[in-house]
Amino acid sequence: MTRDTKQYLSDIAASIEKIQLFTEGLTFEGFAANYMAVDAVLFNF
Repeated sequence: MTRDTKQYLSDIAASIEKIQLFTEGLTFEGFAANYMAVDAVLFNF
């Protein structure tokens, strides 16, 4: 079974939403200092 383009785009959109939640309200410095947020973003990238 293969995945179509729509499924890949849906996965990308879901990851973007998660990344926005993980970084909401953080400055770059605050993000860089928060290893859990950095790991979460990298995992969803």
